[in-house]
Amino acid sequence: MNKRKGDAFAWTRFVNDDRNVPAIYPNGFDPIITSDIWDASAVVGLRTRLGEWDVDISNNFGSNRFEYGVRNSLNTSLGASSPTSFDAGGFQLQQQVQSLGLTRNYKTVLQGLNVAAGAEWRHEWYSLFAGEQSSWANYNTDPDVEVTGGSQGFPGYQPGDAIKAERDNLGVYLDAELSITPQWLLAAALRYEHYTDFGGTLNYKASTRYNLTEFLTLRGTYSTGFRAPSLAQINFNSTFTNFVNGQPVEVLLARNNNPVTQKLGIPSLRQETSNSANIGLTSRIGSSLTLTLDGYYIQVKDRVVLTSQFAARIPDPNDEDNTILDPVIGADLEALNVGQAQFFANAADTRSLGLDVVLSHTATLGTSGRLNSTLAANFNRLRIDRVQTSGRLTGREEEFFGAREQAFVKASAPPSKINLTFDYKVSKWGALLRFVRFDEVTLIGWNGKPMNFDPRITTDLTLSYSLSDHIQLAIGSSNLGNVYPTLFDPQQTESGGAWDPVQMGANGRFYFAKLQARF
Repeated sequence: MNKRKGDAFAWTRFVNDDRNVPAIYPNGFDPIITSDIWDASAVVGLRTRLGEWDVDISNNFGSNRFEYGVRNSLNTSLGASSPTSFDAGGFQLQQQVQSLGLTRNYKTVLQGLNVAAGAEWRHEWYSLFAGEQSSWANYNTDPDVEVTGGSQGFPGYQPGDAIKAERDNLGVYLDAELSITPQWLLAAALRYEHYTDFGGTLNYKASTRYNLTEFLTLRGTYSTGFRAPSLAQINFNSTFTNFVNGQPVEVLLARNNNPVTQKLGIPSLRQETSNSANIGLTSRIGSSLTLTLDGYYIQVKDRVVLTSQFAARIPDPNDEDNTILDPVIGADLEALNVGQAQFFANAADTRSLGLDVVLSHTATLGTSGRLNSTLAANFNRLRIDRVQTSGRLTGREEEFFGAREQAFVKASAPPSKINLTFDYKVSKWGALLRFVRFDEVTLIGWNGKPMNFDPRITTDLTLSYSLSDHIQLAIGSSNLGNVYPTLFDPQQTESGGAWDPVQMGANGRFYFAKLQARF
């Protein structure tokens, strides 16, 4: 079990901002979004043997709770009487997993047959709970005056956002590995899963491995896959403040059954499906050098993504200097006092083609020192094959899943990432030095123009000392050189700051100290 606390700054509200109350903040203010995170997990299990079968029975429980708060803020609609800190609500996810696994080895079938079978039952709970009323309410009573309600920086979750949802998942599997000869292995697996909210799916995997020589092994795998949308993707609903070209806009992230989502003809979220193939080799060169190559192809259909943002008001086709309400959802959004809406949808089919390379070397230095060196690289190309919209959105594909949102998906799988790691140990001392190269990433700014983030190299360093066989002390730094992504105009970035959190992130250098105990 652990608890973490965090602070994050929202956009500055200047003294003359309509969202400021000078009587409270005569110089303007920077809202601070706080978070309290609780994680808990527990595992109990039994391993035994029944006849020729090895049996593994276990029960796993996990919980994550996220509570938001806002301080150094205000609710503009309350004027000078507004509080400056708020409970903004939060969400919680819990899982209970019970599993049974059986394994057996048949030594007399050819060169050996391993069989595994089992079942797993999982129950999931998801809840989103509202914040205190002043964190989300608009207390303005004058219809001729437009005033923003809710806590500035992070409006609290509203009672209409709150929800409790749960589902069950039952899975059964069968896995077999057969050694045809001492050099050749064949393997196959079947897995059936049934979700109470999505129905059933059957997936399979087939693979083979062949030892060409004592120093060279080839392998290949083909498999199908399935991923049900998470309970959070289905049920999350929130209103937040975004800044577009420096201007604040209230945005509704609508859950799947929200009336706004349904008016746009967005169907219920369904499962993602995938097909993947992998071919690779492992080569041992001498006694200290190992090379691993893996090429892969992954095709994902009906990928769940976050859509672009639909505006309450759209350009007037008869007057370029004027706007009109969107005929489908404009009135609904204005009734909710929001300017834009977006949602999760099965919007895209993607495919990835890539190569993983790992080169490892081990050397003895001196009488007891040992240096492990590893060069690991990934080269990847992700392509969006198809964007699928509802019939009501024909001709509005750019609004549904436009270039900006597509760039976010592509940036999640950059063209390359290269790691070079040196891990040295001698006696009770240890040192780890890592260099990471992040490839160029391209996003799209709010003005529609590309934002090219140049390649970056970061350095991590860790020094450790074993106080005993069970206790180790370590100190170090992540991003020792304090490297940041390329600087851009804050009015165009997604974060609203000078750096977007791409590549190594936008937090710069970290120092840490760890005391680790093993029992």
